[in-house]
Amino acid sequence: SEIAKNQSFREKSDEEIEDLFNYAKNVAEKYKNLNEYRKATFLLMKKTHKIAYARNEEEQKKYNAIVDTPLFKDKQNALSVQALSYFYFSNRTYSFYAKNNITAAYNYSYSRVQLIEENPDIFGREYIYALNDLIECELALNMFDQALVSIKKIKTFQTKSALEKSQLFLMAYRLDLYLYGLSGNF
Repeated sequence: SEIAKNQSFREKSDEEIEDLFNYAKNVAEKYKNLNEYRKATFLLMKKTHKIAYARNEEEQKKYNAIVDTPLFKDKQNALSVQALSYFYFSNRTYSFYAKNNITAAYNYSYSRVQLIEENPDIFGREYIYALNDLIECELALNMFDQALVSIKKIKTFQTKSALEKSQLFLMAYRLDLYLYGLSGNF
């Protein structure tokens, strides 16, 4: 067996072996949890691409079927920062598209951006998508000053790729123009 082949186990104490296998079990549980969040999030995104905003009770039920689980009721159910990002993203999407609760969507978006800013090495470019979601909420709530701050974060995002730099430039300045059009401040 694998254990018998591995000579290093012979020199380990029972406690060390127990710790090693508990660690492996913990990692597996976190990965399973993350996978459950990912699956639910992908199903939710599929709904938003099919029906976008829930316009009636039947469409609302389709969204509810995905998020009415313990995973999305409490952020403590997310066992890793990646799972927590999915928690925030999915609840933001549900609040925005299914419930038309832009304030709740904003709060989830803001929390996700904070989480990503605290863990930049884990998320990378996902930060841009989180900022874009936040800006969408900020503009819908007429939070123009906050939207400008978020747009500035897109403008200052560091990347080595010339293509990404040009895409970020276009995204940020389109958002600027849209914001100025909405706010009336030119």
